[in-house]
Amino acid sequence: MKLTWDPTWVNPFESHWSIIEKIKYANAITSLDFVRMYGTRNFKGKLRNQHKGLFHFIGIDHNHLSEAISTDLSMHTGYYLDKMTGMFSWVNTDRLLRNEFTFCEDCLSMGYHSLLHQFIFINKCPFHLSDLKRACTSCGNSHSCDKHNHTSKGGFQCSCSNFYVTPKFNLWLDWQIDITFKDILVSNWVTMDLSAYNRIKNSYFYLPALNNMDEPLQFLLDFGREGS
Repeated sequence: MKLTWDPTWVNPFESHWSIIEKIKYANAITSLDFVRMYGTRNFKGKLRNQHKGLFHFIGIDHNHLSEAISTDLSMHTGYYLDKMTGMFSWVNTDRLLRNEFTFCEDCLSMGYHSLLHQFIFINKCPFHLSDLKRACTSCGNSHSCDKHNHTSKGGFQCSCSNFYVTPKFNLWLDWQIDITFKDILVSNWVTMDLSAYNRIKNSYFYLPALNNMDEPLQFLLDFGREGS
């Protein structure tokens, strides 16, 4: 099956989940259809579950998928995760990302979910300054990012079969969105200079203490700049 796809639909800091939901939506296929086409199988020939689905999509044949959409999702995610969390060399990246699927209603209504929405030090959407949500607007349930099951969900649908958020995109061209930071602190964080990045990377901070701060990103940026 040849997919309907345009690489320009991939936006900065966009999550694997968001991109694959676009693939499903544009091609009118379900999660089960998707993993049958691009999932890996165990030695018995059974499809593997997609563990760490939102961030890594373990269980997906990345080479096969990359050829189909002319985009390497592993490189895409790795690049933006590094800008977001690469300076935390002393902690596993997964500890810096929320386990629950977390999203901005305004972003998701336009078919976009950002890795930044999952960052534990960010509580408002950096693009809309709105509070981040963790529950489907239809059923009120929240979902784990740890595992993608083989279900019949369509693009951007919750397990209740409704959309997480009512879509506002009318054409696929609407997926080419302008990602402009309104949160200056987050903007400064992902564009910090190399000297600040390396000073943070070569230091150790106690993660629970950072979590208890009002502005951990500001604290770390100030620390990084002290060496400049």
